[in-house]
Amino acid sequence: MKRKFLLLLLNLIFVSVFASPFNEKLSDEEYTSLQNGELLIRNINHKKNISLKKGLFSISDEMIKIFNDLNPKYLAEVIQFKNIEENPDLPQKLEEILNNISEYTGIPYYSERAEKWYNLYDSAEITETIESGDSKILKVRLEMAPFGTVDETIEIKSDENTFFYIAENDNKLRFDDAIDCVWPQKMKISILLFQYEDNWVLYGIGGVNAPRIPFFTQRIQTSFINRIKTFCSFIFQKLPFVGTDKEIDITNPDALENFANNILTESYFPSDLPHSERRITWIINCSAYTNVEKAEEDVELAEKLNAQGPLNIARLARKIGSKLIHISTDYVFNGKGTEPYTEDMKKEPLGVYGKTKSQGEDAIQKEMNTYFILRTAWLYGFDGKNFVYTMTNAMNKRDSVKVVADQKGSPTCAVDLAQVIIKIITKTDKAKGFFGKNSVPSFGVYHFTDEGETTWYDFTQEIYRLGKKYGRITSDCSVNPCTTEEYGAKVERPAYSVLSKEKIAKELKIKIPQWQVSLEKFIKSNRFVSEK
Repeated sequence: MKRKFLLLLLNLIFVSVFASPFNEKLSDEEYTSLQNGELLIRNINHKKNISLKKGLFSISDEMIKIFNDLNPKYLAEVIQFKNIEENPDLPQKLEEILNNISEYTGIPYYSERAEKWYNLYDSAEITETIESGDSKILKVRLEMAPFGTVDETIEIKSDENTFFYIAENDNKLRFDDAIDCVWPQKMKISILLFQYEDNWVLYGIGGVNAPRIPFFTQRIQTSFINRIKTFCSFIFQKLPFVGTDKEIDITNPDALENFANNILTESYFPSDLPHSERRITWIINCSAYTNVEKAEEDVELAEKLNAQGPLNIARLARKIGSKLIHISTDYVFNGKGTEPYTEDMKKEPLGVYGKTKSQGEDAIQKEMNTYFILRTAWLYGFDGKNFVYTMTNAMNKRDSVKVVADQKGSPTCAVDLAQVIIKIITKTDKAKGFFGKNSVPSFGVYHFTDEGETTWYDFTQEIYRLGKKYGRITSDCSVNPCTTEEYGAKVERPAYSVLSKEKIAKELKIKIPQWQVSLEKFIKSNRFVSEK
């Protein structure tokens, strides 16, 4: 983004020419909730109920005119105040979030009609960027079920007082690929940031001019309005988190506790988070000793990382009142079955890696109650080494590769696992009780992988096919099957480690993607970097 645009964002000034930025449509009770820092969501249905006052400044009047001209049939507002002193960098943060289109795919969206969690967008990519003066235009392609592909134009601009974002659809949308429901330029979402007294005002508005179709009006209205509210709420209230690596020794209880205590004084949390909320409410433990063969020789270290470490984390979580999400593995089973393993099946690990991971699970379950243990398998992601990157590199350098064809499992993209973790946190934090559709998810053990099952050999063939399709593999390479014995593995691995996802799909009301679909998204993503 051009320097001029950044400087304008950094030099926003107070707007003090008006007593209040809102008109009489905003009730006293609603305004009080804003002053208390709460997120206010308003289903206003009609343009006459827009609460933003006219005559504040040129961009706000432009926004109001856009939605008046749209004449939406469905309309919603999302508003929040954030203290300026605690959030001096909010304009830059907002700019970064709204420009990072790839993060849109991580937004959990709950359909009240279907009573299920979905991704707000299944995919998101920028197809073109145009900069002109203090304005930036993004051409974006989104996949949004049940409306399919959505081509959007996003404009971001500012003047000396404001930051302004607006997105509108460029193509016609079809509901369930059956009903034309939104014509081009008839769906708009806008976000406005400005200063009022000691606060930033975040104002989001979204509307759709869609026909009221008999029997479908409520479904379409609910879908659009909930998506608008979800998008703005996500932008305004991103989950604050702290990422750690080897600098925190999980085998040392004192190091863990010191880190937790220092959270209160160091700048790990976003500046917009009130001091009273700067505490750890969730711990996600992704650490593990994962080298299956070396674990047989380095038993002591494997036990420290996979068994003692989770015990220390569970004790800390219980002490500070945090909930725990712990990532575990399919290797807790012996792999001699022929049907997908359920969570309550007997654990019978084959080697040191599986045994120590099983011990870690047991330690957590004995130490605390508010935990989610997520067993997963065949995991790959954008950062670090994994099977997809390894095979892509190998097939670019060799004429042939030999891959095991007698082990079955389910490949899992780390993006999908991360989205499930976000859904667990979101659903738990927003729960309204222990019963009903908005109840707290049941704590305990869950399985999650992408859907479907395959062998390492067939998985590699699909990596090769997609790698060639998207230019990740530029050489010809033959993929040849072999047995585990022929491959020469030193440690026995589960021959069949497919995990049943029925429990988590029912509990979170989610639709789990097929492994082939997630693999294709991964390989074609601009984040794919195989040389690791």
